[in-house]
Amino acid sequence: MEISLGEYNLVHSGIIIQIKDMPIKIKIKDEVEGDFTFIINFVTDTTDKASNSNFIALDKFTIQVDLKNFNHFQNGGNTELVELGTLRTKPLFFNYRVFDLNNVGMTFMFNFYTREDFKNG
Repeated sequence: MEISLGEYNLVHSGIIIQIKDMPIKIKIKDEVEGDFTFIINFVTDTTDKASNSNFIALDKFTIQVDLKNFNHFQNGGNTELVELGTLRTKPLFFNYRVFDLNNVGMTFMFNFYTREDFKNG
């Protein structure tokens, strides 16, 4: 199956129901450049009530995504695609949504897209 949205191609999509407060680890295979790993953490900060997303490169192939204060959200997420690097030499983008079932864990929906590089000839 192939899914495209304009110039973007959906390469991976999923819905994960978090277990207890365990981090979510997603690995995307890349036979060309090396596999990419994403570690999704839900963080609660009682001193700063604002919600935000923090992307931390742990190494060349691992990104930690800290989603701060997404508890009690019924529909939180990014508003613009997040560019993460490349997958099989194509630009890689990330889109996500978070839903919280109070005191049980988060539901995490995500999409990874690539985009063809359009070059003016």
